[in-house]
Amino acid sequence: MAQVKSQAKAEKPAPAKKVRVANGWLSVCSGCEISLLDMDEALLGVLEKVEFVHSPVLMDIKYNEIPDDIDVCILTGCIRNKENMELAKEYRKKSKLVVALGACACFGGVPGLGNLVTNQEIYDTVYFQTPSTINGTNIVPDPDVLTLTDRVYALPEVVKVDYALPGCPTPSNVIVAALTALLEGKEPQLPTLTVCDDCPRKRTEGFTIPRVKRWAYNHDMDPEKCILEQGYLCMGSVTRTGCDATCPSGGVPCRGCWGPSPNIEDAGAKMMSNLGSLTDVDGGMSPGELVEALADPVSLLYRYNLALAPINKTIRGDGK
Repeated sequence: MAQVKSQAKAEKPAPAKKVRVANGWLSVCSGCEISLLDMDEALLGVLEKVEFVHSPVLMDIKYNEIPDDIDVCILTGCIRNKENMELAKEYRKKSKLVVALGACACFGGVPGLGNLVTNQEIYDTVYFQTPSTINGTNIVPDPDVLTLTDRVYALPEVVKVDYALPGCPTPSNVIVAALTALLEGKEPQLPTLTVCDDCPRKRTEGFTIPRVKRWAYNHDMDPEKCILEQGYLCMGSVTRTGCDATCPSGGVPCRGCWGPSPNIEDAGAKMMSNLGSLTDVDGGMSPGELVEALADPVSLLYRYNLALAPINKTIRGDGK
């Protein structure tokens, strides 16, 4: 009689543990969260390996429900009030890795321009001085509601940031590449070159600028020629690439949302130095006229990174 061998059912391998990813926003416009959604079909591949356990753009969240044991926390926005400050520290405490996403988180972003004035000046302008404000009874917010920090802070000034992905907003393909690298146990890498290195526009070697023009008021731009060579302020020569030179390629001057290139400490000062060397003084453009043409040099040269720029200390005069 043939012996019948019992066959145990083959056990199914346990599903791989997914990486727990959280996303928190601080003082932000939510543009970077839209970039997360804009990963499109790439998001499906990411979701096979990660579990979003906390994200304001994907689910209803409560700040008292920030989960423990977060593997990767993606934080957007700068720190402008006490709530932002507390949340940044809470996310950091509960996360193994923190990724600063976007110019606001990395450098303070456009909100960092608030450091040009005092909190009291902001307060007075918003609640009393604007032409559209009607506040005859001088109603002001409760002090417990309006809790601005002494200045705008970039995320790395408050908590340890493991990786920074700049941009305004950060392009979706950059987010995908960074998440993929982290899932593979690799360190996300950013380009080290400048926007000019990626720009397809043609540049004349040794060119000078006969006149600095304001892009908002002049639209006679040659679509193939270097924007800076045409006299429009373009920050591409001092800005880290990674955006594929999207703005200059489309006819818009680079404004520096990717921050200074790695070998430049102060992009604004470096750009001013570049302009000084490129301006055709013999052609009639004096240094004074150059400064006047820039109209608002600090906002132009430090639009996205004033909070971290050395000049921030000089402006405030408080050493912070």
